Amino acid sequence: MSWTEDLLEKLTHRGELAGLLDSLHTRLADLEEKRHEYALRCEAAEKALQDLSGRMDKMEAVLNERIGVLETDRTELFARLDESWKQLEELRERLAETESRQEDDSRMSTLEADRTELFARIDELKKEMQECSLLSIVNVAGDEEFDHRFIPLNQYFKGHGMALSMHLTSVDERLDDSVYQTADVTRTSAFALIAEEIRERKLEGSVAELGVAQGAFAEVINAHFPEKKLYLFDTFEGFPQADADFERMYDYSDPQKHWYADINVDQVLKRMRYPQNCIVRKGYFPDTAEGLEEVFCFVSIDCDLYKPIYSGLRYFYPRLVEGGCIFVHDYRSKFFRGVKLALRRFADEQGFFYSVLPDNTGTAVIIKNKQERENGHCA
Repeated sequence: MSWTEDLLEKLTHRGELAGLLDSLHTRLADLEEKRHEYALRCEAAEKALQDLSGRMDKMEAVLNERIGVLETDRTELFARLDESWKQLEELRERLAETESRQEDDSRMSTLEADRTELFARIDELKKEMQECSLLSIVNVAGDEEFDHRFIPLNQYFKGHGMALSMHLTSVDERLDDSVYQTADVTRTSAFALIAEEIRERKLEGSVAELGVAQGAFAEVINAHFPEKKLYLFDTFEGFPQADADFERMYDYSDPQKHWYADINVDQVLKRMRYPQNCIVRKGYFPDTAEGLEEVFCFVSIDCDLYKPIYSGLRYFYPRLVEGGCIFVHDYRSKFFRGVKLALRRFADEQGFFYSVLPDNTGTAVIIKNKQERENGHCA
């Protein structure tokens, strides 16, 4: 090799090294930008936590509005009390007539017994009125008195599949009306708070529900995300036969052909506050998701059976953004036992944990975190 060729080779290597150095400088700049972005997000989160301490008074107005719900019971009890007083006056008139006519002692004894029974009933009505009055609970002096009045009510309601509790008495804002358009307020109010976190953290992605039925919960999702697309996945014609046969084979459940069949999609969309944001994917899942290029910040999975639950988790979990959430309904249902088995299998495979809400049939809540993404579970 001549000295000129040797010189040219060294110059070539030097150019390659310079290019590598430029690449490293670019990577360092990108890392600095990400560090700055994380710092801003931490500041935003700290501000949100500080704001929560000032929000308690506003919810008091919401609770006062809800006081009116039981005012009807109070009015009815007062009416019954008035009626009892009228009966008492009639009894007194009868006693006066009896005394004026000097009736025998046996009749007087009977009337006196009726009078005693009537006064006892009046005392019972007063007690019922006090127990049924929400004002008597709201205006208590402290937690001990609150428990004294509230716990006996729950001891009664526990045998009827329901309970009462302090519901969001210390939050800063009144929840959207859609939260209270269902009997399962625990589920919808928990969702409302999660939706607020998603909005405040400005998480990217669409929202979706797998298993829409008549659209009751989809309506709540749509109301809380007016700027996001809502994908609605359902056959709208009941359970697929293959999935139903699988359930019976393993004794997970006994789905009937007429359940959730012949649902009118137009009626579902009429329930939505922002129907223009809804995208209906009718048919068998996950076939109906083919070709869809989306990420999601919230997903509700409510399709009852083992196979679609597991398929839904396999599809949506990798497409869930960091901080995003998945609701899996019926996790503790005694009728759809495959739901819990499907979620536990998938969670074990992916290496994450989840919480369960004390709502009707128990909704499991999955939150996607940074650690799961870095470990490659989203791949």
